[in-house]
Amino acid sequence: MTLSKKNYKKVYLSGLTDSSVRILEGNYSHKLIIDSIQSITFYGRGFMTGAAIGGGIGMALGLILGGGNFSITGDGSGTGKYNFGQAFGSGFIIGIPFALIGGTLGGIFAEDKFYDLSNRSPAVKREMLSHLMKKYSDK
Repeated sequence: MTLSKKNYKKVYLSGLTDSSVRILEGNYSHKLIIDSIQSITFYGRGFMTGAAIGGGIGMALGLILGGGNFSITGDGSGTGKYNFGQAFGSGFIIGIPFALIGGTLGGIFAEDKFYDLSNRSPAVKREMLSHLMKKYSDK
């Protein structure tokens, strides 16, 4: 939020100078005076991160457990060989519910990060912006 109460959403910060920062909003670029910035919020991206982690765990379990053609009953009906195609299919099937569970948990526990810059000098705001741009460069 800026002094003029303008909110910019889904923007990327770039081009930090001594007195301004450039924000990228879609195909447009705007220059903001650092002193006019009042607060910054980084919204948590929990669902996709959780889904990726959960899906990866499910896929790994499927690859480990799903490729064997072993006899569970001990009657010797299995060949004892690893089948990658079967393992990949099992990993995919197991990965889907794990991804949904991981995404749900990630969405529940995702945190928004709010930074209040309203009572800071321009020099301190610039340092904070520099730090935040490095910390959240992937968001």
